[in-house]
Amino acid sequence: MIDRMILAAIDQLHERRVTRIDMADVARRVGIDLDVARTMFKDEDALDEAIGTFGIARLADEMTRALVAVPIGDDRASLIALARAYIHFALENPKLYCVLTTQVLQPRQTDSIARLYDASFVPLVRRFLGETDCPPSRRAVIARAFLYGFTDLALEDHLELWLPSTGDSEADLMATVEDFVDLLLAAGPGKRTGATQDDAAEAQARPGATATPPRPA
Repeated sequence: MIDRMILAAIDQLHERRVTRIDMADVARRVGIDLDVARTMFKDEDALDEAIGTFGIARLADEMTRALVAVPIGDDRASLIALARAYIHFALENPKLYCVLTTQVLQPRQTDSIARLYDASFVPLVRRFLGETDCPPSRRAVIARAFLYGFTDLALEDHLELWLPSTGDSEADLMATVEDFVDLLLAAGPGKRTGATQDDAAEAQARPGATATPPRPA
């Protein structure tokens, strides 16, 4: 019965595109009295937390299995495996994924389990990016933004608008993930874009050119 309430709540949140659960409606969907529902979840916050735990347990299992299959020390394969597992989970569980994503994007003070789980991947991704012993770059947040956006495009069937098709949508999707990971790794830790001291000196040396002020390191 608890799982049925969680699934009913996920359906409700996805259908209504809201962030707040209506416990009475969930009870109606399951076919029980509201009082009975509140014996399992005392309030909407408890049910919302249960959804997060339910979803994260499944996402964590998918991503853990993906990482276990990767040879130790292969950072490129690890990043690709994480991204593929994340996207695969979303495509297989679109309603649950959308609800979890909403929880991740809630205000900081809510500290939902989905948000905390998302944050736990920051040091892991930075390690795979080779940033363990150097100041963190922006590559981790770029990777997260790509994963959000790319997954949304896949869920909404918009990839064909942007992605040259080879006739195999699954292969196209995963090849794009590999290309993106290669771009991230090619940047490397400490390789920054934008104006530097060398850029400024080169610009100053050009006839009639005005040097661009260097950015702080």
